[in-house]
Amino acid sequence: MAAQAERALLMHSRECDLLGTTKLPEHRAKRDRARQELDRWLTELAPLAESPIERELFQRIRSDVSAYIAAREQSESGNTSAGDSGLAVDGLVSAAGRALATLAQLNHEESQTFQRAAEFENTRANVIGWSMVGFVLLVGAGVFYLLNRQIEAPLQRMKERIVGLEAGKLAPLPLDGPAEFRGIAVVFNELIAQLQLQRESQLRFLAGIAHDLRTPLQAIKLSAELLGDHLSAEQRATVRTIDRQISQLDRQVGDLLDTTRIESGQLELRISEQDLAQLVETSAKVFRGLSARHRIQVTAPDKPIIYPCDPTRIGQVLNNLLSNAIKYSPSGGEITAALSASASGVEFAVTDQGIGISAEDLPHVFEPFRRTAATREAIPGVGLGLSVARRIAEAHGGSIEVKSVPAAGSSFTLSLPKTPPR
Repeated sequence: MAAQAERALLMHSRECDLLGTTKLPEHRAKRDRARQELDRWLTELAPLAESPIERELFQRIRSDVSAYIAAREQSESGNTSAGDSGLAVDGLVSAAGRALATLAQLNHEESQTFQRAAEFENTRANVIGWSMVGFVLLVGAGVFYLLNRQIEAPLQRMKERIVGLEAGKLAPLPLDGPAEFRGIAVVFNELIAQLQLQRESQLRFLAGIAHDLRTPLQAIKLSAELLGDHLSAEQRATVRTIDRQISQLDRQVGDLLDTTRIESGQLELRISEQDLAQLVETSAKVFRGLSARHRIQVTAPDKPIIYPCDPTRIGQVLNNLLSNAIKYSPSGGEITAALSASASGVEFAVTDQGIGISAEDLPHVFEPFRRTAATREAIPGVGLGLSVARRIAEAHGGSIEVKSVPAAGSSFTLSLPKTPPR
């Protein structure tokens, strides 16, 4: 506003000079408008002069402007000489202009001060606001963590235990979380205890049956071998069929016994350094003569692969995988037994061209007593071989995985770590 008042003062002085020279009415009108603007700006400046310096400066401006207006009026009325009047007017205009310029500078400096103060307050408000946001987020994270521990974690454990039931894992729930969850856990654990008792009873029954079957099977097998030397060719062929069937029954009895040992924690491993390539070739040689429709191809490194394992148990796994490959390829075809070694360990993969496994049955192939609906009637078995094989692999620190395409074949891979657990 001080700058506008200064411009109005200079405009008034200029129009007065032009009016005195030209006597034109338009300069008189412009002079009068400039006077009105000057009075208006001075009136608006008055309440803005708050500090003592500003009030003193404004009073001086008022005095200089009043003196300037009075000098102009005297000059126009002819009461002073032209030279004296001009000097007085110019001096008063300069004085009033300097005072207005000084006031304008003070106003500018105050405006800058207020702006800096406003920016500081704005920055402080932003800091406080973001701090509050951070605090709220921190509190929210803490509340979420507590809710997760109190609700989400027990729910997740409950879900895992229920899913584990389908896979035959009887794991109890911890008694933690809210009272409602603890109540559910108590009921769930009672159910698990009952299932464990039923499983133990079932395993004891299976163990007794297996032991009772093994003795007569061995006797029948020995009798068949003794008969072979005194029979005709046709009769010997019949005896060989009987022998193969007895061997199959003996393997199923062995799977029953292994299952009872595994579930009771009595599976013992006799670890020794073995050439895995030789173990693979030995297993393949056993099954090559069992079916003329199947071609068993072995791929293995030329040099021996020495690995610490229980050769009987690993051989049992290899035999199970090869036996299944033949059993579930009723139309024949090629079976590949591939052994490979890497920096992470060794792998043994058996791939067939058989009937494959459906996507629905694939997650359950390693569950005990679980057989697919498509093979339950057509192909004999009790559904324990793969379950036992996986437990043997896990006892060596390894695993068995399967990939399969229905009507195209399956591939089972036994993976053993570079350094198995002792």
